[in-house]
Amino acid sequence: MIVLAANLAANAHDWLIKHPTEAAKYQGQWVAVSGTGITLNAGSLGELLKKPDAKKYLVTKIPTLKELIDIL
Repeated sequence: MIVLAANLAANAHDWLIKHPTEAAKYQGQWVAVSGTGITLNAGSLGELLKKPDAKKYLVTKIPTLKELIDIL
């Protein structure tokens, strides 16, 4: 079970790396990502987790450019 979850998360992470232009459309939003793309999105983590099936995917926030600059 843990190996399956790790594999699903790795596939979702790979998708984000390989598709930065599509991921950029969701800047500032919380998203649920699978190995085939972003399946759900919301403005807040709480809102996203209320959606059915959200917990089946890698849940993360796509940062805005300002958030990235502030971190760096």
